[in-house]
Amino acid sequence: MRVACWVAILFCVCFAEEFQQFTIWADENGITLHDIEVRESSHVLETERGVFASADIQKGDVILEIPIEAMMNEATMKNSDCYDLLPEGEYLTATNQMALHLLYEKQNKNSKWREYIDILPKQLQTTLFYSEHELKMLQSSTLVQNTQMRKENAKFYFNIIAGWISSDRERNGVWGDEPFTEEDWFWALSILWSRAFSVKVDDQPMGSLVPMADMFNAYDPQKDRLQVKAAIEDSQLK
Repeated sequence: MRVACWVAILFCVCFAEEFQQFTIWADENGITLHDIEVRESSHVLETERGVFASADIQKGDVILEIPIEAMMNEATMKNSDCYDLLPEGEYLTATNQMALHLLYEKQNKNSKWREYIDILPKQLQTTLFYSEHELKMLQSSTLVQNTQMRKENAKFYFNIIAGWISSDRERNGVWGDEPFTEEDWFWALSILWSRAFSVKVDDQPMGSLVPMADMFNAYDPQKDRLQVKAAIEDSQLK
């Protein structure tokens, strides 16, 4: 028990430091909060964070401003060195491009999004990570078939991209020495499926990772809660 407590304390301290670095990064990158604050609450071996109102908020109030330059999307992927991993004539879906972009930035110590990526969940509980035994426990749920299809598709593209990265390493390309594993690939896809927004960039809708905005809980129409809406204005998501 004493060892477990020490592990929990170390985990919470490390996360607190990462979160503090993220808030500094957000401020430096022009992310502005109005009448809201992000707080974390720590429990043993588990850390949660969320957005809380710090003042009364009226319908139509702007509570968060995020420059487009702070987001990760297809446009930033194409301006990244990792875009060179795609052989000429090869095609990846937007989601797979973004997953590759995220993993490249994750292993890049000098990434522009280093502090943001550091606070993303390290482990996810999506069904993509379920064992065959756990999936069978869902019995006749359509989720089983959907998960199996997604997993097969994810593995298919993982094998293709793993080959590209292997070739890149042979010529001392852009990827570096960090491993590229199937678990990493599942993680990146799950991050996108659970956190990405559709944001118009140059009038083109793009799946985007939006730092800070992804901490808001989803709107639940059954509970009549105020919905958080976003719009692009002056190159910022508001």
